[in-house]
Amino acid sequence: MLPSEENIKRLKSNYPEGTRVKLLKMTDNYAPPLGCFGTVVDVDDWGTIFVHWDNGSGLGLVYGEDACLPVTPEEESEAFEERLQGFVGQVVFNHVSALEALLNAYEQESEVTPLGNFIFEAAISNQKKLIIETEPMEDTERKIKIIRVHMK
Repeated sequence: MLPSEENIKRLKSNYPEGTRVKLLKMTDNYAPPLGCFGTVVDVDDWGTIFVHWDNGSGLGLVYGEDACLPVTPEEESEAFEERLQGFVGQVVFNHVSALEALLNAYEQESEVTPLGNFIFEAAISNQKKLIIETEPMEDTERKIKIIRVHMK
């Protein structure tokens, strides 16, 4: 179903280039995870909203099938802080690649660098930096538990 010219104008007005959005629904098998944030690149004359998603995907939202909402910087920051708390308590192997894999599972492309004993810095896809504090697991020296994650 093609949107009317009026609906196209409204979409282009509501989703100008640079608008930050949150994914609510996408029917594509390769869709980013629901709740993923991204930046609007364009809205075409078919009503497709093209988004550069924070997880690296470039899939557009199809008019009438998919859904997203514009978000304020405050809403995005609040959601990001909530997501960070999901890391606390996670147990991983004491290796940079294990921490990167964990961050990538939470929608963030990352590069992790050790800073010292059980402290790591992670540069993530939205150009933020995290400090990840860990502690060794008592039953094995090869695993660590994340005890605190915060913005740098």
